[in-house]
Amino acid sequence: MLIVDNPVVSTLAEAGALTAAEDTKLDTSGVEPYLLAAGQLKGKTYGVPIGANTLALYYNKTVLTKAGVDPAQIKDWTSLTAALGKVKTSARRASPSPVSVQRKAVSSSCPGSGVPARN
Repeated sequence: MLIVDNPVVSTLAEAGALTAAEDTKLDTSGVEPYLLAAGQLKGKTYGVPIGANTLALYYNKTVLTKAGVDPAQIKDWTSLTAALGKVKTSARRASPSPVSVQRKAVSSSCPGSGVPARN
């Protein structure tokens, strides 16, 4: 029995260092499939979770609406990445163009310098 970080399970399984739960008769039926997925490779379960992290994502509804993103459609990393791309693109379109600076023409020269005023 080993305790390893989730990403290591697939590496060890590919190297043949782990035995599948089915082969050891380990009953994983009571574990949620989404939790087991982290310890699976090619349809076999090589690791079972000892815990789980709860992640939360806060968002600005106004920003997502302007970008055309429906938060209900974000269900995995792929859809989150796509949504972030839309937000980034939307932000670029909404950003103001560079401000052009106009100088006010001055009719007199700089006093005492002998240098004419810039236009």
